[in-house]
Amino acid sequence: MYLAFSQRATSILYSFLLQNKGGGIWMIPVNVCHLIPACFIKASCPFEIIDVEAEHFLINEDQVIKRLKKNPYKYSGILTVRSFGLNSSQILFFNKLKKYIPHLKIIDDACLGYPNFDNDISEFVDLELYSTGYSKPIDLGFGGFGKLHS
Repeated sequence: MYLAFSQRATSILYSFLLQNKGGGIWMIPVNVCHLIPACFIKASCPFEIIDVEAEHFLINEDQVIKRLKKNPYKYSGILTVRSFGLNSSQILFFNKLKKYIPHLKIIDDACLGYPNFDNDISEFVDLELYSTGYSKPIDLGFGGFGKLHS
């Protein structure tokens, strides 16, 4: 596992997108921070907004699967957001996505949760992102980090 640190979590996201944007569209949930779409635009990564499910406000897995089944090569990746209070990722969902479409990049945005240095990044996730800036559970006043595969 490799850790990337920066003044903002979005700068890690931006760098990742520049290196991994692919030729297709990315899926992002409707409830992302406004800086996420701005980051995708700056990196010239087209994206589609996907609705969230009502129980935990996570990206609607059925909508994602439906789009991927219709045209699997239209998409380069997906960014998911862990809602407040959720400390675990959607690992079963990510496993299903990677089995169905191995080329799909997966970003697990955990910026609303407590930073975790103890666990390795999942084999199904390409970037696990954390923020330690304003209004986050651990507010250091700046910064963020990302977990990547080395």
